[in-house]
Amino acid sequence: MLAPLLSGCTLSEEPKAQATEEIPKIAKVGFTAPDFCEPCRAEMPSMEALYKSFSRSDFEILAVSSDEDGIQSVQPFQEAFHLSFPLLLDETLHVSDLYLVRSIPTSILIDRKGVITNRFFGAVDWEDPKQKNLVGQLIRFQS
Repeated sequence: MLAPLLSGCTLSEEPKAQATEEIPKIAKVGFTAPDFCEPCRAEMPSMEALYKSFSRSDFEILAVSSDEDGIQSVQPFQEAFHLSFPLLLDETLHVSDLYLVRSIPTSILIDRKGVITNRFFGAVDWEDPKQKNLVGQLIRFQS
């Protein structure tokens, strides 16, 4: 299944839209709501570690936040956890609906061709060697 178009505003309130089939890298899209979802909050430090483990030319993370308060609740969270990957605001759940997300946290890996390769439901320890190796294999396989 091809990943749908990602669109919305980031914390800088700039529109971010990218057809995933045009992303020439492996992508992890993480659906979250850090304002009220404790497992989402628990997962973020390992997502940041994963983000720093791979080159931006090969790998990207985009967190999609469904917090209703949008930037007011997400920005303090991003600053407190020192997150350097982009967070897309999805207060209307449009992006979550496109990706058929029914629970959070949900993580989706997308290959360089825009194909969804893996779905994870619940918090994932992205520092676990099994998860890092999966991302590394996707990068190496499609280089």
